[in-house]
Amino acid sequence: MTSTTDPAPGTTTEASPREMRRVLASSFIGTTIEYYDFILYATAASIVFGAVFFTGVGPGVAQILSFGTLAAGYFARPIGGIVFGHLGDRVGRKSMLVVSVVLMGVVSTLIGLLPSTAQIGVAAPLLLVFLRILQGVAVGGEWGGAMLLGFERAGKRSRGFAASVAYMGAPAGTIAGTLVLSAFTMLPARTSCPGAGEFHSCSARSSRSSGSSSACARRSRRCSRRPWPRPRRSRSRWARSSPATRAGCSSPWAPVSPGRRPRG
Repeated sequence: MTSTTDPAPGTTTEASPREMRRVLASSFIGTTIEYYDFILYATAASIVFGAVFFTGVGPGVAQILSFGTLAAGYFARPIGGIVFGHLGDRVGRKSMLVVSVVLMGVVSTLIGLLPSTAQIGVAAPLLLVFLRILQGVAVGGEWGGAMLLGFERAGKRSRGFAASVAYMGAPAGTIAGTLVLSAFTMLPARTSCPGAGEFHSCSARSSRSSGSSSACARRSRRCSRRPWPRPRRSRSRWARSSPATRAGCSSPWAPVSPGRRPRG
């Protein structure tokens, strides 16, 4: 039975072909997920974060600050490599690989749920920078750990290829993040809600129209229930326009008072 534990520090253990495929697949998928979240932030920083987290300054300054938070993740990547590399030697590469992927997913979710500056003030951009630094730590730890995991378990003749599989996840995650965000930008825009004054005016117009409709309905029912006698025909056009017809009844054979004519 082949052991699936990590080799001891300073030693290498060649894995079986089946286990090697699992190691290469896990390193590729882990790096793809890490770079998907990492590059997704870069795209959002260029089109979204400036208007959400840096609203008190001009558009140009907001864009520069937004890209400054993006740079914070790159500065934190060496720290992640040092920390996770040391822990990988102590605990194991696989365990640290799982921890780095979970850390990236949790941090990316928190960035998506982060309130804007209009809601919590200056705490919003500070939390954004802190979460971005955690993203850089996760990427630095995962990338180095995934490459070492494949390198240490591969044979002497395939170590270069095994280490390069983890790197292939970087462009794959970049392409996936770009395509997903492009798909979301092509969705139809949401109709904006009316303002308070417009909403109240629309409500008033709706109430007035509903009141007029109910009044017309009441007049129609009253006209239909009233037993009108059939009047005699008249040549005058005014005779056919009786008070009941002018009140809203649609029947042209309403009672006509003989001798009535409009004044003037």
